[in-house]
Amino acid sequence: MGFPRFFRNHWFTRYFRKSYWFQRYVNWQMIKFFLLENREWDWTYLLKVMEKKFTYMGLYFAKRGVSEENKKKAHACWELRKAVKDINNYEDNAYIKKTKLFIERYGFEYTLKMKSEKITEGSHKGMYTCDFTTIYPIDFPEEKKEEAEEYYHSINLSDGMYKEALDRFTKLMTHHLEHLWD
Repeated sequence: MGFPRFFRNHWFTRYFRKSYWFQRYVNWQMIKFFLLENREWDWTYLLKVMEKKFTYMGLYFAKRGVSEENKKKAHACWELRKAVKDINNYEDNAYIKKTKLFIERYGFEYTLKMKSEKITEGSHKGMYTCDFTTIYPIDFPEEKKEEAEEYYHSINLSDGMYKEALDRFTKLMTHHLEHLWD
């Protein structure tokens, strides 16, 4: 993770780098910066805080744990972190899978091109229109274009992926809830 920009090139950084209290101070500054920087106070913010918490817990158990139980705790924390990341990024993951399915069926990626024109007449004079068109390969048949559009818009993976990620997180959390904080 490294030191914040303020601490990188100072003389006391080399001297106090191994100091336990200095390291705790720097860690607290980074956590404080994260909390203040990303404070949108919505459900994704809470997931980001949980992701950060599981990251730090996993690193703590991995660095200071010699026993087999601490290694298991570290892996459990990282597994929970991965589940939280999946909840946070379910739309991106669904888009990637949707694009792969479309490429498998039609052989090209579904891309949109935005065309914007300035309105010169009427009450919306000075504003711009925004039209999206799909870009198809040159040799793609005209009669299959509508079918391709319907197929792409009919694929709805995001709801299922969100539910799967949430179910996975709740299963892991209920399984590891008691022994992670001992």
